[in-house]
Amino acid sequence: MLPTRRAILFGACGCAGGLAAGWNAPPPAGGELAGARSLIQNGALGRVAFCRISGESSAQAARALDSLMDLGPAQITQHTPARATLRYREMVASFEQKGENLVVVCGSRGTLAVDGHGWRVLSPEV
Repeated sequence: MLPTRRAILFGACGCAGGLAAGWNAPPPAGGELAGARSLIQNGALGRVAFCRISGESSAQAARALDSLMDLGPAQITQHTPARATLRYREMVASFEQKGENLVVVCGSRGTLAVDGHGWRVLSPEV
């Protein structure tokens, strides 16, 4: 059984390994994000107002999110060394420092999770 959108959002970093078997495997030669970027750019996820990111640093997370969504620079509010809020013109992202790199994009019609295994959409609508 697939995890719910809520489980992905609130347990984002801890569940990535359990989802790996069903992920869209990244193609060779750097095209890992092409399918995920396409979903966002084509509006398949609906309106995106929130993302959850984990990784090594908030600056690294901002770069990863920008490469996925073309958001431009973020205003980063560092709450603790391990937690930050990234504010963009049209959305907000929550960063948590953890061992796994994971981006969870929450859209009005679907949730997209991207990590080192590839990407996966969690929604019956997309």
